Amino acid sequence: MVEPPVPGTGLRERLGHPRLRSPEQQSRSPGRRRRGGVTILDRVGGPRRADREAPLDKTLKVYLSSTWADLQWHRRSAYDAMRALGLDVIGMEDYVSRDERPVEYCLKDVAACDLYVGLFAYRYGSVPEAGNPGRLSITELEYRTAGEKRIPRLIFMVPEDADWHMAHVDAVTGDGEHGLHIRRLRAELAGAHTVRHFTTPDQLRAAVGESVSRRLQERGAWRGPAPTPVTHPREIGTDLLLLHAPADDETAEELKLRLGVVHRVRSSNAALTATAADLAVLDDLVASARAVAVLLSDVALRTMDDDPDRSRRVLDLARGRTGTLLGVAEHPVAEDVRRRLGLTGVVTSGGGSRETALSALAGGLHTALTRHVPATPWPQVGVPVVVVAMTRDEAREVLADPPGPLRDLLGPLGADASDRLLARYAESRAGWRPFADSGESVQDLLTRAVDQANRDPAPLGGRGIMLRPYPFDALLTDNLAMWPVYDKIARMGCLLVLDELSLCHPELRRVFRASPFAGSDQTALVGLSPLDPAAGTPHERFREHLTSWLLTADHRFRVGLDPLCELGVPRRPNLERWLRGSLPRTLDVVRDAPRDERKLRDFASELHAHPSPAMSRLIAGEGLA
Repeated sequence: MVEPPVPGTGLRERLGHPRLRSPEQQSRSPGRRRRGGVTILDRVGGPRRADREAPLDKTLKVYLSSTWADLQWHRRSAYDAMRALGLDVIGMEDYVSRDERPVEYCLKDVAACDLYVGLFAYRYGSVPEAGNPGRLSITELEYRTAGEKRIPRLIFMVPEDADWHMAHVDAVTGDGEHGLHIRRLRAELAGAHTVRHFTTPDQLRAAVGESVSRRLQERGAWRGPAPTPVTHPREIGTDLLLLHAPADDETAEELKLRLGVVHRVRSSNAALTATAADLAVLDDLVASARAVAVLLSDVALRTMDDDPDRSRRVLDLARGRTGTLLGVAEHPVAEDVRRRLGLTGVVTSGGGSRETALSALAGGLHTALTRHVPATPWPQVGVPVVVVAMTRDEAREVLADPPGPLRDLLGPLGADASDRLLARYAESRAGWRPFADSGESVQDLLTRAVDQANRDPAPLGGRGIMLRPYPFDALLTDNLAMWPVYDKIARMGCLLVLDELSLCHPELRRVFRASPFAGSDQTALVGLSPLDPAAGTPHERFREHLTSWLLTADHRFRVGLDPLCELGVPRRPNLERWLRGSLPRTLDVVRDAPRDERKLRDFASELHAHPSPAMSRLIAGEGLA
């Protein structure tokens, strides 16, 4: 059988892929310490047979093994990830000049490699006739040869519950004894190895890059100087941001000193007096923290009372991003002050000497952080999320006198259609319940999707996700002051969930169309339809109006086929599937790549292609790593 060559890794091909950041740049894995030539692992019962190690002065060879028809694009991602690490990757693509994939060549190449990487889905693969008494597939023979030669083996497997093409499942097609052989092999692999799971090529790229680079560092086989760790632009690097007045610098430093034993703490004595021009900078500061606290001294309270609008804007921003705004005071805080400042909790000292008070405040903050901001085993990246949906009052206003397209849409649904729709809206936009068959709010759905994504950080590049809410109300009520903040996240990348029906509200539609999101191609946008968009003529008319209201999004969806833009999503499983694929991609979009429009146009013209965010990242030097 003639196998296709390795997909190109030139400039054109790389434009369609997010920047590959080698995971060793994200979390350095320490090498083994040695005592008298024996590793610590040997002392605590490590492997009795040392895996073969390659000399440090040679280019390491990796054998990439898998079936072909079902995993060809996944192989490309794995190949690119390992080539980016400077490795010599060998695989079935190297037999393109031969008439078939001779098993003896495959096994000889496996034996000559320093590392084996195996990809397994639901196909067992072709079984050679000659010299194969065990009737094993080439893929299984490659795996077993690597084991016999004591070559380290890294295993990557499609999980059991994956949404996989049925034409590539032996149990469906009847191949491999109706799936018996691949089930046996998968069970053996799961029991013998620490298996990394993947579904999409992007997930596999991240998992392979992380696992292979960690293996190289553990074996001391990394050639050349170790790369400098790169922090994601939205990585959350602070556990607590402490806001205070300049007069309280000493107290803030004392609290930082005490808390710093356990937590990462930053402080700011300028945030409480931030002007509208400072909000974008303040937002960056807050977005890098897991929680915010404000030191409520008499001076700080007077400062906030001097300009209530400024204070409200600053505290709303802090509470909105992190969900936590703690008040820190030596004395009890009145209930009306708590409500006015929007505090989610208060830590007090209970009096005593200054030393006693500081210790009590630090201990109280530690307890609050432990309770409200649990620790995570991997770095987290904040993903801005915006929900554009009506409140219940706004929905009542629209449904009382629906515009023509909406009236036609509701007509066939019965007299109580308006009441049923109204019941799905809440006092807050995040409380909106998009789907009739579910009582979950959009906030619940997003939280669950993130929780599921965070169970396996490999597709996310070894990071977890923390949602950063950006209320759409800020553009409705404080447009000029908050515009720079929202413009920045629209340019850097964010997640926007849109209730398509809510665009029938004139004010929401006007503000959305004038917002930075309407024309952004960096926003991961999903439009949820409260009714089935394929149900007939009224829906077609309604979608015609939506197209005119969502020009850029509609072009991304229909013409550009942008996977980060989906419209007309009517059911929860569709949303969950889109989120599962989009959240890892959103982390790649959320970066502040400088964009030179002239260079971008020239570059696109040279390639005879349309300008794209990927080209911007290449021009900025990101995509060439």
